[in-house]
Amino acid sequence: IKKAKMPIVLKADAIATIDDRAYIRGLSDIWSEDEILAQFDVYGKNTSIVVTPTVNGYGTGTLVQHFDGEELVKEYVVIVDADANGDAFVDAIDVTIVANLINEFADPETEYIMAAIDLEADGWLDAIDLTIIINMANMAF
Repeated sequence: IKKAKMPIVLKADAIATIDDRAYIRGLSDIWSEDEILAQFDVYGKNTSIVVTPTVNGYGTGTLVQHFDGEELVKEYVVIVDADANGDAFVDAIDVTIVANLINEFADPETEYIMAAIDLEADGWLDAIDLTIIINMANMAF
């Protein structure tokens, strides 16, 4: 008989959501691992959560891994809407990255970056997405 793994679940008051692709959404302006960990309830004495930030911080692309002892149970990826560089903030850097991708008819490096910057969720990166990102960047200041 195989024992079921103890789940990690979002707290009742969590601002984050988890979608069917294991993307954690709803977080923004994330400053620390503790802010991510605070979203979850962890059950089981051997259950743990490991948070690995991007090279730029705790934004889009941050990896959240759920372990039961040493066994990896599930991996999640943080998605911050409009955050193309993984720093958890929407600013001129993100605008520049998205504008360059559109001008070069290029795809983002990863599926999760596309999930963060395709704000219409239509599978295309276009001027409408860029306009939304520009507006979000302008509101941040």
